[in-house]
Amino acid sequence: MNNSIIDIKKIDRAAFIRAEEIVPWLLLDEGGHCESRSLPSVKFNYQTGGWYNNRTGSSGTGVISLYADLKEVSAYEAAIRIARCLGGLYV
Repeated sequence: MNNSIIDIKKIDRAAFIRAEEIVPWLLLDEGGHCESRSLPSVKFNYQTGGWYNNRTGSSGTGVISLYADLKEVSAYEAAIRIARCLGGLYV
């Protein structure tokens, strides 16, 4: 990935619109199993975008911050990865 500037807020808004599709995908572990079904560790509010990770005590707002928390990457890297899932329209 080049060092282009991306609009993290714009990507987060686009991801929030598709949160019901994206958030379950974020909760998949490496084996393709959804963490939230076997271990209810993450709560996501689809109306506000707020989330809480019971396992780590982390919390935040937005799909990008949730992704960054779950995958242990920066918000910038999370935004790039989510933008790719959204069709790469934002990078």
